[in-house]
Amino acid sequence: MSAIFSECGMYRYRLDRQIGDALKTVAFIGINPSIANEVDNDKTVNRMLSFAKGNGAGKVIVANVFSLISTDINGLRADIPLRGDEHDFHFRKIIGEADILVPCWGSREKLRASSGKLLDDCMNLLLSTGKPVLCLGKTKSGKDPLHPQRLPSGTKLKEWALDE
Repeated sequence: MSAIFSECGMYRYRLDRQIGDALKTVAFIGINPSIANEVDNDKTVNRMLSFAKGNGAGKVIVANVFSLISTDINGLRADIPLRGDEHDFHFRKIIGEADILVPCWGSREKLRASSGKLLDDCMNLLLSTGKPVLCLGKTKSGKDPLHPQRLPSGTKLKEWALDE
């Protein structure tokens, strides 16, 4: 178990968990980090690990569109930078290491209006890699991948399709 944080401790860039012997590495891309660290998981990370195991992964890397640590999504409305200085470096490295990319940030309606473009840019980046981009389902709008927190345990990853 490991994690990479900014020197100031306000930003988490990556979280790694070895969960089995399988060779597949799955990167879950959420919206923002919460309290999970190099030792402890939060509820969302526990859900991600469960879904990864159920889908045959051996390693999970957690990344986020925004690296600002906040236990409340409303923290992303604050007037401070939502990404730390090393965000892009670590984000691209995670994408390079993963075999499967799983965006799971939930509805964009919970964010500032200006954040929608960043979500679209992130999805376009993931799709441009040529790697499998899977999800746990789509939000009602069809624009965003579901967040893992309230999904049934047996939910299977499925291919992200733009035209569904």
